[in-house]
Amino acid sequence: MTLCPSNQIIHPGRVYAHFKDWDGKQSFDPKSMPLLYEDLTEEGAHEIQVLDDEIQAIKSKLMQKFPQLNLPQVLPIKERICTMYEGSISDTSSLKRVFNTNVGYSRVVFPMIPADPSNPNGNVVLNKNARFFWEDVPFGLVILKDIGNILGVPTPNITKQIVWH
Repeated sequence: MTLCPSNQIIHPGRVYAHFKDWDGKQSFDPKSMPLLYEDLTEEGAHEIQVLDDEIQAIKSKLMQKFPQLNLPQVLPIKERICTMYEGSISDTSSLKRVFNTNVGYSRVVFPMIPADPSNPNGNVVLNKNARFFWEDVPFGLVILKDIGNILGVPTPNITKQIVWH
């Protein structure tokens, strides 16, 4: 399950691309926040893709080391999403467009909380207690990094995401 590219690379890659320069304190006007998937940028798609490239390298090494292993469900991220959401994506020309035009991914927002809890209608900050941080990183990226380490597969992008998150 951990090798199937999904939340464990999508969420960290997307959050990193948007917030990588955030100081952890600056607040944002909630109306100016992009949508999580529909507004994915080329940079965000790149961050997700390089994480997927590392998963695919881990898969390749596993298959090389254990030829009897069968991992057909560990598809490249773009192919996986297109397969899972067949008929719901209007433009499959790039990973970015797959996210931008997937009806199943529409209207999803970043996990944000009020910057000032006494003013719930004011500015917001990234919710660092969201499952993106306590689920996708320790139960996704960290395990992928460990599998990569065991197999001798470099995971510099996974490591970058773990450190940042």
